[in-house]
Amino acid sequence: LAAIKPGIMPRSGKFPEYALPQVDTILRDTHAPATLVMFADGSGADSAEAFRQWFADRQHQLLIVGVGSDTPADGAPLELQALEALAEASGGEYLSLTVDDADMRRVNRRINSHYIIVEDSALPWLDSGYPLIFPAMALFLLWFRKGWTLTWSWLLVPLLLYGGTAPVAQAQTPDQAPGSATAHPAVAWFADLWLSDDQQGRLLMQMGHYGAAAQQFAHPMWKGMAYYYDEQFMLAAEYFSRSDTDDALFNEANARAQARDYVRAVQRYDRLLQRNPDYPGAAENRSIAQRIIDDINRMSASQQQEPGTTGPDNELGSEDAIPAQGADELVWETAEVLTLSAEDILENPATRDMWLRGVQQDPSNFLAIKFSMQLQRAEDTAQ
Repeated sequence: LAAIKPGIMPRSGKFPEYALPQVDTILRDTHAPATLVMFADGSGADSAEAFRQWFADRQHQLLIVGVGSDTPADGAPLELQALEALAEASGGEYLSLTVDDADMRRVNRRINSHYIIVEDSALPWLDSGYPLIFPAMALFLLWFRKGWTLTWSWLLVPLLLYGGTAPVAQAQTPDQAPGSATAHPAVAWFADLWLSDDQQGRLLMQMGHYGAAAQQFAHPMWKGMAYYYDEQFMLAAEYFSRSDTDDALFNEANARAQARDYVRAVQRYDRLLQRNPDYPGAAENRSIAQRIIDDINRMSASQQQEPGTTGPDNELGSEDAIPAQGADELVWETAEVLTLSAEDILENPATRDMWLRGVQQDPSNFLAIKFSMQLQRAEDTAQ
């Protein structure tokens, strides 16, 4: 797992549902119940529905292990509710990552118990929920009158105003955005009874609390929009990348351009124009970002070259180009690179052993190439 990191993936975003066909291929020749263990800090916009449909026709089990923290200091925070909803939609379970091996012991127990439950068809089933019918009927009577829910929901607006504006008058901590607001726990609990997370986030956005709205939203597109209005552009790009639509790709490119990540912004514009050449505004925004890159490259070329630097490597146009992101100076060390073909590796045992040792020490490059080839093969098949 040490080599599994976002940098090895061929594209940005979170689309775990795209791995399900690979699971079908792996489990094609077995009829035993399997367990899928997913390590993640979030999911895509359509992941829950895709997982629900996939697991509805199969006896497999999904275990999600959440990785990350609740604070957005190191990027996008852990989306606990989204992962729990994904596990619930799939009939699976969410587990928290621990510092010891307790989490892996729980995973092993869930795997063994799932196998026993699926294979044993003689397990007794005891219906114990009948007494809950009567309190449920009493609660249902509250909704007898038409429009009762809508009427009471509007009472939450002053509560949200009270809970959202009170902390703004207090001294802000360093990690608190100016547009953020935190509701009192009692107010938040009462609001959860009547409004969904997206509805509460919409109200907070209308009140101008974009940071709090971003934390409240459950849908990645709404989260990205709130972070964009809060001027946290890299977080906005992260959540826009979790939806595989033209609008999401356009929004991600705009967010990266606002964050001065011009190279990756141009790459997203190019991908969008390849999918939809007539998308409004994509070509114009792409030309603006490219013009900024060209200006930076011309400025860099006009400056006197420092010892130990090379001209072509300082130009923007690759994933490693940093000057557009605010760096002052780049110093590159040259090293001898040995290029091996597949024939060289397969025909020479010594070369093959050397290549395998390199893969074992750092398999990230090997996995990055493998995943890129798999994505290209899937796109060619779809076309």
